[in-house]
Amino acid sequence: MRWLVYDIETYKNFALFCFRDIVTRDQFIFEISDWLDQRLDLIDFFKRDIVLVGYNNHSFDDVVTNFTIGSKVATSWDIYKAAQICISDGRARTDETKKFVWKWKKIDKYTIDLMTLHSSLSGRVSLKEMAISMNMPKIQDLPIHHASEITKEQRDLIISYCWNDVDVTEELYKRKVEDINLRLEAEREFGGSYTSKDRVNFGVELLAKQYVLAGGSEEDLKLSTSRPVIDLGEIILPYINFNSKQLSDLLTNLKSKKITETKGALSNTFIYKGLKMTTGLGGLHSTDKPGIITKPKGWYYTDVDAGSFYPSMWIVNGWCPEHLNRDVFIPLLRKLRMDRIVKWKPMAKKDKYAALQTEVIKLMMNGSFGKLIAKYGPFQDRKWGMAITVNCQLTMLMLIEELLDKGFRVTSVNTDGITVMYPEERREEFETIIKAWETLTQMDMEYAEYEKVITKDINAYMAVTTSGKVKDKGFFGQEVQLGKGFDKPVCKKALYEYFINGVPIRKTITSHTNIYDFCMMKKTNSSFTTTWNGEVQQKTNRYYASKSKEAAYLYKNKEGKKAHQLKKSSVVIFNDYVEKPMSEYNIDYDYYIAECQEIIDKIEPRQLSLF
Repeated sequence: MRWLVYDIETYKNFALFCFRDIVTRDQFIFEISDWLDQRLDLIDFFKRDIVLVGYNNHSFDDVVTNFTIGSKVATSWDIYKAAQICISDGRARTDETKKFVWKWKKIDKYTIDLMTLHSSLSGRVSLKEMAISMNMPKIQDLPIHHASEITKEQRDLIISYCWNDVDVTEELYKRKVEDINLRLEAEREFGGSYTSKDRVNFGVELLAKQYVLAGGSEEDLKLSTSRPVIDLGEIILPYINFNSKQLSDLLTNLKSKKITETKGALSNTFIYKGLKMTTGLGGLHSTDKPGIITKPKGWYYTDVDAGSFYPSMWIVNGWCPEHLNRDVFIPLLRKLRMDRIVKWKPMAKKDKYAALQTEVIKLMMNGSFGKLIAKYGPFQDRKWGMAITVNCQLTMLMLIEELLDKGFRVTSVNTDGITVMYPEERREEFETIIKAWETLTQMDMEYAEYEKVITKDINAYMAVTTSGKVKDKGFFGQEVQLGKGFDKPVCKKALYEYFINGVPIRKTITSHTNIYDFCMMKKTNSSFTTTWNGEVQQKTNRYYASKSKEAAYLYKNKEGKKAHQLKKSSVVIFNDYVEKPMSEYNIDYDYYIAECQEIIDKIEPRQLSLF
């Protein structure tokens, strides 16, 4: 079986299909145009035993390709019209066009959509944005508008563009191959089709399948439970209580609430013994000021996290969506949780099968929890979604209250864990408090010991453990997240070296030798035009700050008004990689140093003292 990455392009008088074998690197190209008709060759090609890998192909390339092959007589104009139906907003489709899409959606091949595999709907980005985050050498938007009729001379330009998209798709495939293999193993082990599912939907579909295998009805999974009103007093666990009047009043207020909307229902900010905290649908967290906290000699600086906190709260308390069979669902969840903790996780580092089971059970538990409060899905029941959210926050708040009341210094709170500082002689007392909380809630805490924490905000910090390892999160993350934008990674590297190893910012910036790490990206929507050096640019652009003669300011323009894309420096557009000595890029090093210094100035003046 051959695995092929592929991409297609469609114009009124030109349709192009490009395939590349991932292993052999063989390339196959088929054209249906005013000058060439390779329709029969394409049909014959699809008789082979192949797997197709694309990007957004389930919604576009697969449908158009399947239509082209299935109709047998489709012209380039027919193919273009099919493509336009696919890219039209689903809400604007007629019943007839909807039927067309569904008719041709199921291609007669095993296909993998890397876009839907990588992210759920809210996190999906264009292939060009993905290309920038992978440091691809060429960033190219469609060179000729899709509604045009192209000339024979423009044909090679479109072919080159299509192969560039294949290059990007192939690189993304290489980076996602472990995720694909995990899903293939799950398909072999459990049945089903998961290779184009993101982590959440992968977990949800796996759990749904396990529910049926355990004796649940498939009809149950077609239902959901509607809760027009949720009485929070009915879902707060009976053992939750507080010693202080302030937090007791907070609890009383929550118990009195009857909510019709989950959004904003739990929002509340308060200060308890100097610690500012906020409750919300996303969890309990503190307001952490920028600064550095260093563990004093003779003290512990401990981070404790409740493992799989939200799904564990669900499982331990036996909350079941009303439309599911409780006698099947709850034992299933409890068995999965215990299997992961006792049977599989201890062997996961040495045994591939154990690693598979550990990961898929984690995905099942985490993914299904989120679907409790979703609008759609087989586990939807907002009452129990809110029960988990509310009780996780309140139980964590009980622990925080006890620690603060007994003189422990809680420095940070974030959803499922807290960091606490205390003298070494109080270690046994601290562990006793944590153990009692674990017994009460039936949760399991995981410990980490810190030397210091450098904080930008609650979601952006670097924590140095006593073993010398560094946990970086959010803004300080050293690994570029695919499809999450791209904003001068060199600054994050310089800040890491500065705060962790004491290396001056200027030294890291000026000695860095990867030009991609100086780059930034901007994508403008169709209502704007982007200009640089007086010339209109494509919608998606990669650039770096520069002092060279060719550098200019980058603007976005609309209705005669223009705004800077980067105000603090002129830039060089870098959509096409050019290899040359770093000195010849004429990088505006002062811009990057100033960006780093701005963050340092927010953190270092706040060398936080807890005494």
